[in-house]
Amino acid sequence: MLSILGGLWYSQSTTKRYEYICILGTGNNGPVKEYTDHETGELVAVKTVDLMLMKDSYQEDQVLEYIKGKHACFLELKDTLTENEIITIITESVPGEELFDYINKNEMLPLQHVKILFRQIVEAMKVAHDLKISHRDLKCENMKIFFDESGNPHIKILDWGMAVILGLETIHESSGSPSYVAPEVISKLPVVGLFNDVWSIGVILCILLTKHFPMGPDNNIPALFRNIRRYNANYKIPGLTGGAVELLRKIFVPYEKRITCADILKDEWLNSEELERRFEL
Repeated sequence: MLSILGGLWYSQSTTKRYEYICILGTGNNGPVKEYTDHETGELVAVKTVDLMLMKDSYQEDQVLEYIKGKHACFLELKDTLTENEIITIITESVPGEELFDYINKNEMLPLQHVKILFRQIVEAMKVAHDLKISHRDLKCENMKIFFDESGNPHIKILDWGMAVILGLETIHESSGSPSYVAPEVISKLPVVGLFNDVWSIGVILCILLTKHFPMGPDNNIPALFRNIRRYNANYKIPGLTGGAVELLRKIFVPYEKRITCADILKDEWLNSEELERRFEL
């Protein structure tokens, strides 16, 4: 017998196959829970979404299917179940810790370490953007970092609940998190594009380098949004470098002039192995 609230996830076959472990966290559309898949022996992450409560632009299942296998940083979709307007999304369960927590618990990250992590993020989002997919909520809190047996770091981009395939349908609502959101979003301009993600990528770079938000903290939203609307980034935060600032100045601009992920990957600073002196207090 099916639970109307749970859809197919609570059918007899799935409750026998999957064993609940814990709640991993809460995403844009509800809690994400970890289960053991007894059929494969793998750990999986499960999110159940009531489509009746979602905005018209909800496309997470389509997006995850579309990007599956396209880049190592993308969350791997295992299965989707749909019943009575309830969709259950089953993905890999990603090891490691939230990127934001990792940055905060460590001393300032070495410059080359920052570049390795940042390059992974930009390369992955270039792939998404080539597919005309916008994540719309990129932030350190929506990423996990883990290390392989050789000690190499790897990033996974999580929570595609706000993601859209551009051109599939008209998007009316804004999205994103205050400290990462682009000025065209908070100004409610009728533009949803890949350039929204690029702004967030710039914020992530600043946090990787400095542990600070470029437009200021989010404990004063009016002041934060005022800085964002005026493109008033702080380019003197300790941890930045001259080359990084030049790159950020190409990102924190009006969306018509903003560079793309492809442009970022060609940037001289990102591709340089020179250990630039970082700004100090």
